[in-house]
Amino acid sequence: MRHVILIAGNYVREQRWVLAAWVAMAFGFAAILAGLEGAPSVEDSQLYFSQQGLYAVGLSVFLVASAIHNERKSRRILAVLSKAVHRSQYIAGLLCGVFLCSAMLCLSIALAGSWIAVRAGLPVGRVWAAAGLLLTASFLASTVAMFCSTFSGPLGALIGSGALMGAPVVAAQRWGQEWMQALPVYWLASSAVTLPVHGAWEVPWTVLALAAAEAFAFWMAAALIFARRDVTAAIE
Repeated sequence: MRHVILIAGNYVREQRWVLAAWVAMAFGFAAILAGLEGAPSVEDSQLYFSQQGLYAVGLSVFLVASAIHNERKSRRILAVLSKAVHRSQYIAGLLCGVFLCSAMLCLSIALAGSWIAVRAGLPVGRVWAAAGLLLTASFLASTVAMFCSTFSGPLGALIGSGALMGAPVVAAQRWGQEWMQALPVYWLASSAVTLPVHGAWEVPWTVLALAAAEAFAFWMAAALIFARRDVTAAIE
């Protein structure tokens, strides 16, 4: 566990400026909406979450897609694996690092979104529930991208993960909306954006449990593939 924490912490440190830029953008866009003359509307709040939700999921995928490639390019991966670190721990460390980055961004979205909600007279609790759904979608998306990056380069990982996450949307159009929950990245992200402001709402525990199980499965599959990859070859 110590190795995983160290790898995750080092990854977050390396991405600190990228993360700082995205956090600043989350608060900056909220300041524009909340600082306009008059109170923001429900549409303004939904616009904010639709934009930031896309960024949160997209950031996690882009970070993971290039993580292994960058580690191999810098030759840091050889130094880490030579210190009795299992490859499954290495994958877990990178994923935990991306999860921490996503958590910080989602926390920023929740805080900035709460500011907009207070100005608009909307319930703040739904903002934090939406941020939780976004964080779950981001983590599941990152494990899918990690799985694809173990056997392809960054571009291939982006294309492969996009195809996997988009497949349930295509299946839902042909065979019914329940297929949207097969790999619920899009379902979770869209649910966060369209979360009802008022009225009853139940936490989708079944979908969240499925997302957690699938994230674990993709991590295991990524670890198994990565254990058989040659990482000693230099990348130009």
